Amino acid sequence: MVTIRHNQSGRVLFEIEIDALAGANLSGEYLIHADLLGADLSGAVLPYANLCGANLTGANLSGANLRGANLTEADLTGANLANADLANATLSLTDLSRCAGLHLARGLASVEHRNPSTLGEETLRASISGLPDSFLRGAGYTAGEIRHLRERFGNDGESRNA
Repeated sequence: MVTIRHNQSGRVLFEIEIDALAGANLSGEYLIHADLLGADLSGAVLPYANLCGANLTGANLSGANLRGANLTEADLTGANLANADLANATLSLTDLSRCAGLHLARGLASVEHRNPSTLGEETLRASISGLPDSFLRGAGYTAGEIRHLRERFGNDGESRNA
């Protein structure tokens, strides 16, 4: 049995009869302010899950299906997003600092940005060349800032308009 708790109060938010969260079907689950610190959610099925305010610091979300998920105010600091599907996910004040593989996530051009999010220098340094301009604009960067970031972090100078 896996128990997911509230990241501040510790109260139980969700229990599921499985051995691990990797590959788990959590589609549409209400996991607001969930404590998923360091969780292995690789390959997890999380479309339309509400992860608003969730602590996903250091979580492995590689290959996870996050289509349409609400990641408003979620902390994904140090999370692995390689091959995660973020199509139509909602980001707003989301912390994507030190994320591994953000540029390898799918669906970035269709992410809905309701407010800016934090990417951080390490994420930008590792991922800028693979991030679409539309994603960066939604995260709060201007066209001039995007050009500067691409030049600064060694992109070949081409914009990603996808």
